Amino acid sequence: MDNQNLPILAGQNAEGLHLGPELGSMPDVQGQPESSGMGLHDILFMLFRHKGKILALTLIGLIAAIGVYLLTPPVYESEAKLLVRYVMERSAVDGLDSQIKTPTPENHTLINSEVEILTSSDLIRQVAETVGVERRGAYFDNAGTLRDMVPNHVMQLLSLTAMESPVSFQADAVRNEQAKVLHSLVPLNAEDVLLHSVRGQYGDGNIAGKSGPESVLRYRSEPGVSPESRTETFVALKLSIDNWRWAGVPFYLRTGKRMARRHTEIAIQFKRAPFELFRTTPFHKMHTNTLVIQIQPVEGISLSFGAKIPGPLLRVGAVDMSFEYSNYFQAEAYTGYEVLLYDCMIGDATLFQRADMVEAGWNVVDPVLDVWRALPPRKFPNYASGSWGPAEADQLLQLDGRQWRNIEP
Repeated sequence: MDNQNLPILAGQNAEGLHLGPELGSMPDVQGQPESSGMGLHDILFMLFRHKGKILALTLIGLIAAIGVYLLTPPVYESEAKLLVRYVMERSAVDGLDSQIKTPTPENHTLINSEVEILTSSDLIRQVAETVGVERRGAYFDNAGTLRDMVPNHVMQLLSLTAMESPVSFQADAVRNEQAKVLHSLVPLNAEDVLLHSVRGQYGDGNIAGKSGPESVLRYRSEPGVSPESRTETFVALKLSIDNWRWAGVPFYLRTGKRMARRHTEIAIQFKRAPFELFRTTPFHKMHTNTLVIQIQPVEGISLSFGAKIPGPLLRVGAVDMSFEYSNYFQAEAYTGYEVLLYDCMIGDATLFQRADMVEAGWNVVDPVLDVWRALPPRKFPNYASGSWGPAEADQLLQLDGRQWRNIEP
């Protein structure tokens, strides 16, 4: 068929198909009103004439649809769940580091199988960063550390540590167990927020640099940050999980910016042995067994426990055993971005939070935000850059007769 003998479709020019507003409009015929839609003949002609372009666009659309299906949760009807879906879609690209800082479920399951018969006394999670807000001041000043870190980074660590062993390493099997933990978290009421949460903002100070200590400015002097900002750069929380395994076990969480070191770890502190058995040993020298899962900057596991010092007297000394992946296997681990981008390409969602997990995390965060909005901070900044946070964070544990684990260089 000679294309030159065919009538030219309205809106088409010599350069190709033009999908303008005039597409499908037809001239008046015997006084009839102008038609606002295309006829069947026009549609068939367009499909025939441009079948190559349409086929290519169809394939591109199909590939995009498959990618969206693999990387995003199902559509929900309520506005709240739609917002959760938007946050997840955004975090899949902009917030990959929320998953990068978490160890794999396989490692956690192996650890859990070793400590299954032990009962822990408390669990302490610490996520420390030496960096400030860098060039994200305008964003961060409207978010804060509580929103930026706790619902994703910290909740991932908590759920992976406290979950039961999954039936398999399939994505939903792992995330189902994580979701059970997050749904068992007890939300804080207004009184609990005042007693079990601490917020802070860094001031001037010094942090360790490549060539020695470096002087850094306070948060309120960062570009894009209000000079009177009340946004927190440090958060400490005491949470509890109301299920059969973890009832009565406190979970202490601490995360902040401009800290003394860049460090992420999970410390599981076990109950003290009955003191009656060691009544001849000074109580202050009694050692509490601690299992530490190191995540950043070095991946590894260490176990600290008490052992009898050789000799006729009952004296207890501390023993430390440690393991680092890089030293033992003589190989550098893949970076977090490498792992997650590969998981995206193969459609493995294990390390990505599911919509119900995100919602459960926000159920804990929202009551804290409500109280903090109603009661502005009394004294900001309240900790120096290069320190481990405000003194109130230490008091949070001291009230329970505990303390944060010392992180050595």
